[in-house]
Amino acid sequence: AGEQSLSLLCRYGSNVMRSPHEARYRTIRHSNAAFKRAIGRHAAGRQTLRLAGFAFDAGAAGGDDRTWSLPPTSSLEPLQYLLQEAEALQRAAPPRPAARPPPMPPVSEEGAAPPPPPLAPASASASASAAPIGRAGPSGGAGSSRGRTITEAQVEALKRQKLEVRADVAPASRALRIVNPAEEAAAAALRSAAPTPEEEPADDFYEVTADDLRALALGGGGGGDGGGGGQLKTRAMRELEALQSMPTYGHALVRVRLPGGLVLQAAFHPQEAVGAVLAEVRGCLSPTLQSAQPYLFVTPPRRVLDVSLSLAAAGLV
Repeated sequence: AGEQSLSLLCRYGSNVMRSPHEARYRTIRHSNAAFKRAIGRHAAGRQTLRLAGFAFDAGAAGGDDRTWSLPPTSSLEPLQYLLQEAEALQRAAPPRPAARPPPMPPVSEEGAAPPPPPLAPASASASASAAPIGRAGPSGGAGSSRGRTITEAQVEALKRQKLEVRADVAPASRALRIVNPAEEAAAAALRSAAPTPEEEPADDFYEVTADDLRALALGGGGGGDGGGGGQLKTRAMRELEALQSMPTYGHALVRVRLPGGLVLQAAFHPQEAVGAVLAEVRGCLSPTLQSAQPYLFVTPPRRVLDVSLSLAAAGLV
């Protein structure tokens, strides 16, 4: 039954991905015998369709026009992900074991036949097929069940583009400064002491617009579990969205508090290594402090920075 369900799910998904604008591929009749037998009568099968984006339409009361349909505006990414998982499960399924021979029928002592030979032990290949199958690793070697999905490949490409350390991106000038925090605080206090006129917001500032209502509906309205009926997203999908929304800067000003309270400020590219910041800090320390093996950390909580990571990967930009 499981193989039939996977096969039918793969057929439905492949039809939609091959012809996404074909309405007949985006609609499944609930009364279809093959569908009811393999998917419709199983709660897990119906839930899988919902996760892929299909919606159930009960049709007219008492009628037999119930359908599952994928709206034209729905994203195909959940369906694509589930299709890849289903195909991976099909490829990873172990072969069916060979059927054992039927037992010998009892015979009388006069016509007794010799006992059947014992069954041979399972071969190494058969025992290997029963071993647990893991997720595909970076090398795609033995023990992997599938390769990376399209989303995971996009995540890896964006990580290389935005997070990997590059040696050719250092700014022409570091714009190095040594800042005294006490002097900065005093200057900020003087600026804040100057009176500034307060402007009363206009009346339309407090009005709820259609965009506000739409945002509340999509975000769960700020109450309950916050689900809001949103689209199910995998970890790779969320990571891809975070990388796509990550801004790109030509340089960033990094501040490091030195022993004694002074602050070093310098310009670095987000894809320079944290080690470049440490090297700049070392140049401002006395020989005694340089010999003490200085390191960089952020707080709270206290976290020692890995000098091999880029500033973006270390969360400093």
